[in-house]
Amino acid sequence: MSQTFRVAFIGNRTAVWKQCAQFSELQIERVFAVEDSFLAKHLAASGTPFTPFKVADKKAIFAELHACSFDVLISNGCPLKLPIDQLADQRRVFLNVHPSYLPWLKGIHPINGALLFDESFAGATMHFMDQGIDTGPIVYQDRFELTPDVDLGLLYRLLFDFEGAVFSEGMKLLVDSNFRYRGITQTGAGSYYSRKPGDAEVNFCKMQAVPILNRIRAFGVRSLGTKATLLDRVIRIFEAQPITNSHVLARFSNGLPGQVMMEYENKLLVRCVDGIVKVVLWDHV
Repeated sequence: MSQTFRVAFIGNRTAVWKQCAQFSELQIERVFAVEDSFLAKHLAASGTPFTPFKVADKKAIFAELHACSFDVLISNGCPLKLPIDQLADQRRVFLNVHPSYLPWLKGIHPINGALLFDESFAGATMHFMDQGIDTGPIVYQDRFELTPDVDLGLLYRLLFDFEGAVFSEGMKLLVDSNFRYRGITQTGAGSYYSRKPGDAEVNFCKMQAVPILNRIRAFGVRSLGTKATLLDRVIRIFEAQPITNSHVLARFSNGLPGQVMMEYENKLLVRCVDGIVKVVLWDHV
């Protein structure tokens, strides 16, 4: 008969939670879900007991975790840096599922970073937690190609689903080894990304097309958007495309950077330092 491990789950997403519930070896004792998150809404709709929290509640949540009986803590989309050193003992295992192919794009906003830095791939990693940020040994990870047709909204959905598949494969390794598998140490510096002030801003008067387009793509959902400075206005952009048509480029070659060369059907052709960008979806600031 296989051993049963008591689980405390904390985070904001559903795919890993759903996969966790499929393992008969895992007995979910407590769930802490970020207030109004996908996970909180799913649990509420299904009648599953959980403790909602927000970042301001971290002291109370840490106290509840201290009092909680668990063998395995699973974190997925938790906005808090958990006090592993205070919670750890020799019997406990701490796991995180992160939406990047570690050691690339450690940090809070790896999905934005994948598009901002024009990465060729995206991925997900299940790893043991230590005192660093996304630095613990890797249990399992996988990745897929990033192509220009994948926008930020789509990438969010793809990676959050992908996390569930990665968790399932990683948990099989752990369960089969009776949680004796200790993972593979991360090697190399990798990279790190958490949003900073100014990352979601562009200035058509001073910038070239590629960095403008990368920033717009990296923040291209309605809840974010990229603040853009033009010659005659400041707008928020959610989607844009490069103009490569030689006639259009020649037609507007004498425009000033930041100038709206044409406006039609709520689209803008905007001159930048080295070309023309078509702003497809935008709003006034």
